[in-house]
Amino acid sequence: METHSVPMRDPSGAVGSVLSITRDVTDRKRASEEREKLETKLQQAQKLEAIGTLAGGIAHDFNNLLGTILGNLEQALAASREGRPVEENLKEGLLASHRAKRLVRQILAFSRQEPIDRKVLSLERLVAEAIGFLRATIPATVRIESMIEPEVPPVLADPTQIQQILMNLCTNSWQAMSGGPGQIRIGLESRRLDGIEASKIDGLPPGRYVCLTVEDDGQGMDSTTLERIFEPFFTTKGVGQGTGLGLSVVHGIVRHHAGGVTVVSRPGRGTTFRVYLPAAESESVVPTAPVRVMIGGGEHVLCLDDEESLGRVMSRTLQRLGYKVTCFHSPEAALEEFRRAPDAFDLVITDYEMPGMTGLAVAGQILGLRPQARVMLLSGYVKEEILREAARVGIRRVLLKPCETPILSQAVAELLAAEPGARTPSLPASR
Repeated sequence: METHSVPMRDPSGAVGSVLSITRDVTDRKRASEEREKLETKLQQAQKLEAIGTLAGGIAHDFNNLLGTILGNLEQALAASREGRPVEENLKEGLLASHRAKRLVRQILAFSRQEPIDRKVLSLERLVAEAIGFLRATIPATVRIESMIEPEVPPVLADPTQIQQILMNLCTNSWQAMSGGPGQIRIGLESRRLDGIEASKIDGLPPGRYVCLTVEDDGQGMDSTTLERIFEPFFTTKGVGQGTGLGLSVVHGIVRHHAGGVTVVSRPGRGTTFRVYLPAAESESVVPTAPVRVMIGGGEHVLCLDDEESLGRVMSRTLQRLGYKVTCFHSPEAALEEFRRAPDAFDLVITDYEMPGMTGLAVAGQILGLRPQARVMLLSGYVKEEILREAARVGIRRVLLKPCETPILSQAVAELLAAEPGARTPSLPASR
């Protein structure tokens, strides 16, 4: 209900009564909620469309990375047989592996459906990551240039949604070139808008903004098209070439971030989009502390992974870190050993996705046998449902695979040092 009340005064000015008007706003509230749900569905549908558009380029980049890894491993194997140094080949393969991991995590972060998670962040890093992603997916005939002003202030924003803005605008620019050569320029600068300037950009209030520019020299748009580009499902593309969600999603995301977007375009002269996001009140971006390798003291770890090669790698890594390791590739065999001697293990590390029995089920049985057991779960895709279920079961730590040795060593050491029954937080998926 929505109520408005005003005092009713007599001729002397005294309040004799109050007039109240109450309206039933249930339908209005429901309509607003339905609109928000629809916008969320549109955003997710457009994400999947964008992934489909970029899939060929992603496969091309990933195959390049695999070629680098395989080639260097083959050369290292041959060199080791001949007694030659292998360090250079191993370094090249490791670098390519890290790039492949970042690519997979970027795709997962972009495609998953999650609530808005706004944080104070620097757009310079996001723009650099997006440019790297785009260079791997957009044909080499299209040049991508960046013009980033130094000391651009941070913004309060959801990084995945800002990435979606960049991907949508740049993909739109690429498609405007109709398969021919061209240029996309991505700019980032700080702008202070006065009242007149701000009012012309979606009615923004005056203040300090970060301006993200995406400019192309494609075919451009006429005035009739410009009037409709932010409408959902409006598209100038042919059947099967796009749903027309990209720019409407950009507009919706920018609006939810209290920002504005402008577009200037002329047929044959290209198009320029400018996205204005309010600069964050706090200009301090919390740095990520470096993670150092932590050595164990001979504690006994039960390791379970149905992929034998991954299990062997995990065992060797933990042994090198100073732990005693017993590795299993079958959940049934691991549980049988744990039932035989539940107090023999200081820590259990289990994979999540395994045939016949998930890591959650394994953890549930282990904790049923020994409630104070320390259990860590590894998964290649950490979703909110997995985290919630892991917490319910009593799993003490969840890590995203593959994880580097410093991250694994710190997680194991912290978990072993924690009091029995205590919970330790999951490391961020970005690591």
